[in-house]
Amino acid sequence: AAAAMARVAAALALGLALAQAVDRSKFRTCQQTGFCRRLRDPATNPNPSGAHAIQGDSVRTGKGSMSAHFVDGRLQLQVDDYAPGVARIRISDPQDPRWEPGNILEAPAEREKAQAARAADGSYELDL
Repeated sequence: AAAAMARVAAALALGLALAQAVDRSKFRTCQQTGFCRRLRDPATNPNPSGAHAIQGDSVRTGKGSMSAHFVDGRLQLQVDDYAPGVARIRISDPQDPRWEPGNILEAPAEREKAQAARAADGSYELDL
């Protein structure tokens, strides 16, 4: 038991040492990305807190997908359901489009039938 504990402690120590070895200068912060700056700037976003709600009348569902617009009118949500437990969620700003990669899956994946249902309290539940 003591040997097992020693191995676990050594593995944790090694993991912590590797985590500290990351070069943080190679990662961008929110202030370095235009998308994040625009959405957190009170002058350009009426809801800079980061809490977003979806416009109920904008929800659209199709074969394996759901789309909606956020209440602030700026962002669009797209959820694509591919297989049990696999979904692609994208939030985009149509006013300031950016480059998007094509389908990143090796072969076109078969879409599953996603179901969106509106609850009595006005919220939505997406069944993937």
